[in-house]
Amino acid sequence: MYDSRVVKYKLPKSGSVAGEVRRIAASEITRARNALAHTASNGAAIESVHKARRHLKKMRGLLRLARPGLGRKQFERENIFFRDTAREIRAARDQVALIEALDDLSHRSFNGQTPPIVKRLRRLLVLDARKLARAIKADGTLARTSEHLAEKRSEVKKWKLKDFTPKDARQAWRKARVASDRAFETAHARPTDENFHEWRKKAKNLLYETLLLRKRYPGLEETRHATEKLTDLLGEDHDLSLLAKALAEREAKLRSPAELKVLQALLEARRKRLHVEAFALAKRSL
Repeated sequence: MYDSRVVKYKLPKSGSVAGEVRRIAASEITRARNALAHTASNGAAIESVHKARRHLKKMRGLLRLARPGLGRKQFERENIFFRDTAREIRAARDQVALIEALDDLSHRSFNGQTPPIVKRLRRLLVLDARKLARAIKADGTLARTSEHLAEKRSEVKKWKLKDFTPKDARQAWRKARVASDRAFETAHARPTDENFHEWRKKAKNLLYETLLLRKRYPGLEETRHATEKLTDLLGEDHDLSLLAKALAEREAKLRSPAELKVLQALLEARRKRLHVEAFALAKRSL
């Protein structure tokens, strides 16, 4: 069993931050590896990957905050590693998201009276998830990912963060805030799936950096709550966009054009509502 000791995802109220950055990085890698270890069943394999990816994303948030101390070359090297590692297991996360998005949409729209097309679609998604789980277990993807993370954990504990200070961390946070605001403006002006996806990523980055600094700078608490809500809205929208594609890809298997149109209309209506709420929240928070 891996080292189960974990460090909270936040920098201390005072004192040096370099050592805490290293400890948090090692802790998030440990959590990702621990998640990947729980793969006794196909369902557990998919869920474990889902959890591991969250820790990998938090690692990238930490990296961005520590970028001034790491330097450009090392930051880029580490960022590429964690980005590519997360991509290797992204398909499993998307399978979980599809099923959860469908369940949530059905609950909102049908009050427990699940129509046949939703039941058929859910069965197809669950079968696809199980096939994927068997595949990633059989080809050694999870074992390789865990091994690479173990090697990286040893490296991050030795990171040389030079003269990284709280001031550097706060400046990195400000850059994340500007990037998130700009992504909002782009999505508001051109509301495409690509622009909403980019806005979601920038908002998520801001959230992770805010979580890291929330104890040292209590004034960020309002930003934290607003950004958490915003990322929830944009995350649901992103998952519904994946569900829309899944519907289109499985149209022939669903064998019910009329029901399909109703489901697609409900999905689009929900997405429009999410856009309205996200835009309103972002405007209030600017």
